[in-house]
Amino acid sequence: LPFLYRLQKASTQSHSPSSSLIMCAIEKVEPKTLISSLIQQHQYAEALSMASQFNYQDHAAEDEKGILDCCYKHLWSVNCDLDMLKSIQDDGYIIDIALGLENQNQKENRELSKIRDIWGEGLKRCRKVMQEKRGEDITLASYDYEKHDKNDSVIQCVASKLQSGIIRLGTYLLISNRIQGSANARKFDFFT
Repeated sequence: LPFLYRLQKASTQSHSPSSSLIMCAIEKVEPKTLISSLIQQHQYAEALSMASQFNYQDHAAEDEKGILDCCYKHLWSVNCDLDMLKSIQDDGYIIDIALGLENQNQKENRELSKIRDIWGEGLKRCRKVMQEKRGEDITLASYDYEKHDKNDSVIQCVASKLQSGIIRLGTYLLISNRIQGSANARKFDFFT
């Protein structure tokens, strides 16, 4: 690991204005402190770069991994970078993003293949949550709990909805590629 040190400066001045004594102390800077500082300055990409140099993700305590999630979430929301979304540790957040796309009438002009990939990541996280039996721990802002059948698990319902969306979208992409260039291609819209 590279070591970074911070200089702490303490100055004492004598009574004469022309002379001063400056004392410095060197102390080791913790990666968490440095990364948190970059995040406070809204330098999310730099914070992730620094975390990568320190292998912070591997060495961080479980409760500290949310620091990097903050960066990934911000970069996802600004750039819609799928790699940033996949790097987020918060399964509920990703499931909520995917479910939110499923529920929207307008898909915010996202590419269909990107929507399919987001739904796929959401489905993968649903399966992970079901396997780890953590479904009750997840609260989803995009889920309509009033319409939920109390006999089914919320996560199972969401997984089923996402899987259905992936199948519909995949079918649409196959058919649209097949008829692309024909006169009927303009009338064929996935979201209607």
